[in-house]
Amino acid sequence: RQKVMYMQGFIPPMQKEVDGRIYNLIVRPFFGYDPQNKKWEPWGGTWNGRPAPALRIHGSSDAIAGPLILEQ
Repeated sequence: RQKVMYMQGFIPPMQKEVDGRIYNLIVRPFFGYDPQNKKWEPWGGTWNGRPAPALRIHGSSDAIAGPLILEQ
């Protein structure tokens, strides 16, 4: 009610085959700032997946997750 709202356009999840089945994936990378080098560095993160065509990725009994390994 009479408040400002920003609505982002839909960005589809990534798709990846896992054990012969297509999964919709989202990734959550983490970065930390190194004040000595004055730059952001990748620390890793997590990924979540759910069998396609599901779009609600996490919080379901058939969701899977794992570590996100970022190359430097």
